[in-house]
Amino acid sequence: IATLLLGFTTLTPVNADTTLKTIIVNTSSAPIHIDTCTAMTEDTAVGNENYYFKPRASYSNVSQKTIKALEIQFTILDDFDTQLARKGGIDGDGLGIGQSSHGVWSYISFPETIAIIKCSVQRVKFMDGSSWPVTY
Repeated sequence: IATLLLGFTTLTPVNADTTLKTIIVNTSSAPIHIDTCTAMTEDTAVGNENYYFKPRASYSNVSQKTIKALEIQFTILDDFDTQLARKGGIDGDGLGIGQSSHGVWSYISFPETIAIIKCSVQRVKFMDGSSWPVTY
């Protein structure tokens, strides 16, 4: 079970090319370990309210199975740990036992102020058809 401890931070107003604060939450039972997670905004040059939210993550397969697909969840929180939005980044390229990879995703819709981005493993599908967390 993962433990998330957040202190109060200053809300980051979203504007062009802003690096956002991130925290990685790795669950001990997860078959994927998130090694790094960063996030930024990038101006779309379409108008004042249109910015890309661009999270990046690197991760490793720490299971004893080959992974078919995985989803990293990016949860956008305010200073009171209230969830403002949640985005999922899916990697369907597969990942062998002990291998590492990375992903970059881009979204255009997100809150105007962000305190922190929580990065966690949402779900994993293995080549043998099983999944994590276990679904019935």
